[in-house]
Amino acid sequence: MKNSEMSINNMHDHLLNSHIPVNHNIYGALKRSGYLMLRGESENLPSGMAIRNGYLKVAEKRFTTCDGKVTKYKYAAVTPEGLEHFKIKFANGELGA
Repeated sequence: MKNSEMSINNMHDHLLNSHIPVNHNIYGALKRSGYLMLRGESENLPSGMAIRNGYLKVAEKRFTTCDGKVTKYKYAAVTPEGLEHFKIKFANGELGA
């Protein structure tokens, strides 16, 4: 993840610190609005729409387990454009507070 991107959890904290109303289940709000995938291996990863619009992207973390295996973990990263988009959507109550 680049410095200009952030996780959804970090975005949640950023929105709260900016006094923008957002509930604790930000993943549910983003799923219901079509920004995140709902089920299966892609659950909580960005939807095609969110990627095409530049709001979210797939980021990857790698870590080594105690037995030496390298494991990849994919997650949704919020882009700077996405952060601005979601600030407006949550502030206007369009994604649920």
